[in-house]
Amino acid sequence: MKTPLAHRLFAPPAAELGPSLRVLVASLTIGAVYFGASRGVENFFPFTVLDMYANPIGATPSRILAVDARGAAHEVDEYAGWRCASPIEGNLGVCPDARDAQHLGYVDRSAVDHIRAHPGGGGGESLRLVRRVWRLVDREGPPPSVDCLISVCRAVRR
Repeated sequence: MKTPLAHRLFAPPAAELGPSLRVLVASLTIGAVYFGASRGVENFFPFTVLDMYANPIGATPSRILAVDARGAAHEVDEYAGWRCASPIEGNLGVCPDARDAQHLGYVDRSAVDHIRAHPGGGGGESLRLVRRVWRLVDREGPPPSVDCLISVCRAVRR
């Protein structure tokens, strides 16, 4: 018995597909599964919605950092045992000294989530939790920056 034409057109057996068409079908299937999983979990490695590319960062990128007593900036996850004078809530993107500061929401959330996931009793060193805003201008040397205070905290270096 011969296979109906509609079945051969829309669901050909794998043996009838050429090697390059099988690779294309497999690639498209894997891509569709990855896209669907990424939309479901957003940013959970290895899946991502690539939102870092959604909006171009202009001339005022910013980042949440911990600044020690010497003025050296550190990533928030270099510390544990966080205790801050004020709650780390609200719109962390607002910076009165740099209202045009741009930030990546998921990077900010990651920093805040780390602080909340690693609370402490107030030991360790004194830190200023800041949003550092860089002004990318066409000049020699490092770009100028401004720090907007979010809170004064204490934490233990990991």
